[in-house]
Amino acid sequence: MRKCHVQFPQRWAQHAMLISALLIPAQMAQAQLTQRALRQIAQQAIESPSVDIQKPTFEIKEGTLAFFLGSWEKNSFLAPETIGRGAVAREGRGTPAPSASDLIDFAVDSQLKVELLKEFAPPGYLMVANRYLQEAEQIIDRMLVLAARGKGQQIPLDEAGAYFNELLHLSVRAYAFSNNLRLVESRGQRPIYNRRLAEVTIETVPPGGTPSVVPHLDWLIARAAGTQPKWIILSQTEKIRLLGVFNYKIEWPDGRTRSPESPTEIYRDGPVTLQ
Repeated sequence: MRKCHVQFPQRWAQHAMLISALLIPAQMAQAQLTQRALRQIAQQAIESPSVDIQKPTFEIKEGTLAFFLGSWEKNSFLAPETIGRGAVAREGRGTPAPSASDLIDFAVDSQLKVELLKEFAPPGYLMVANRYLQEAEQIIDRMLVLAARGKGQQIPLDEAGAYFNELLHLSVRAYAFSNNLRLVESRGQRPIYNRRLAEVTIETVPPGGTPSVVPHLDWLIARAAGTQPKWIILSQTEKIRLLGVFNYKIEWPDGRTRSPESPTEIYRDGPVTLQ
């Protein structure tokens, strides 16, 4: 039997199908998008307008800890007709699920949840929770490795997600136990956002360029992975509906291109000039 890259705890025995998919030979365990880079992206996203977050909450009252693990949502929205009108992503469409991109989506979502806990949990939490968070991050690391190898079809993502969430709950349970607290999970309160998409017309300077956009978080991930973002072509002949934080690219007929690193924020109706 080949030597495995990582040792998993005994309680993984009940997840045999998942283990067989995640055990990776050490000499093959290399990912294009590293967990260190993903951790930096998650930390940057939490501090930027590219994602909306609901912070974890730990409320102690009368010997009971009411907790909410936190949540996040990508702050970039495009109307369905904008994407479906020939303004399609140029790469990655039509791949059977779970694909390598599904594994990366899982890793991004999971890492953001871990970073939210690290950032906003109460004092003393990390001291008792760290072992569980490390195990959770082992799952993320394996997803990144398998994504680089194109092995998404081997992974039972529902099972991986269930066990990942179990580890986060175990981390909170350990904190409650160490403080002699009963435990109850609350749903948290979703913030109310204005999700009316802005109606805009796109202009390029010089004129005649073909504009494309990608959500800023997706652009950060693609850059860290050394891959091309999944650019979505926008129309210049009619109004389009979108909202949020995007990176953009312009291609002109003479072969010139421009793709700034700084994102643009679109929240209001009216003309949007890209140059």
